[in-house]
Amino acid sequence: ANRQREDGWDARSRTAGYFDNRLSRFQLTHDERHLERQLEWAKKMTSWASTNEVPAEVAVTPMVRVLEAHVNKLKSKLDDLSGITTELRQAEARSRMEASKWKRAADQATAKAGQLQRENERLREAARQGAVQE
Repeated sequence: ANRQREDGWDARSRTAGYFDNRLSRFQLTHDERHLERQLEWAKKMTSWASTNEVPAEVAVTPMVRVLEAHVNKLKSKLDDLSGITTELRQAEARSRMEASKWKRAADQATAKAGQLQRENERLREAARQGAVQE
């Protein structure tokens, strides 16, 4: 069980484990922490530049680069989440279809069992009638 959890496989089902594993990628990665540190550095540089009368475009350029990188990373994650959402919807639809198929099979089996029980009762009654007539 521990090994399954370590591998990201949820014990409830392989499908749930697959999506748990996919979603775990959306925790803060090393790159994101690095981007956050860069953003802090860019803010400090901007502050330093404003106090030392450095032209705004010189001060803001590093921050813009960091923000662009961060935005691109977020866009990539959004695309990944969109793909996962689509996969989840498809899995849900397949699950519903499978459940419907099993429900139909169960209903048919129940109907057949009822039919066989009625037939069995009819045969017993006929056998009883035959035994009484002899």
